[in-house]
Amino acid sequence: PGMLASHYAPQKPLVLGASRDFSSYQSQDGARHRWGVLYFDPSSLKFFGHLAGNNRDLLSPIGDWSESARRLFSSLRKLDEDSTIDRIFAEDPSKTSLDGRDTGVAAAILDRLTRAAAKS
Repeated sequence: PGMLASHYAPQKPLVLGASRDFSSYQSQDGARHRWGVLYFDPSSLKFFGHLAGNNRDLLSPIGDWSESARRLFSSLRKLDEDSTIDRIFAEDPSKTSLDGRDTGVAAAILDRLTRAAAKS
């Protein structure tokens, strides 16, 4: 299953990008959407702080890639099932300020998210 172009894909559109660019995604096409956010870097909260707490999910409070990987799919499903949002923004792991440890895990997470966004 992990070899398919689109592995686990949420029903809601998933956008993968840099946290600092989130506001441009929000205003894209002039439409206001109800966003849910999945992010890895605790310092990225400044870009999402205006969202309700249940509409954003920090995968590891200490910025640990292994913990983030363990929580990735359950958090993505939680946002996908949340009726208060209609789009999901996922922070691109390669565009965070987290240090370079566990870059293999971060690359695997990026691969999963890229596949999940392929449907969108």
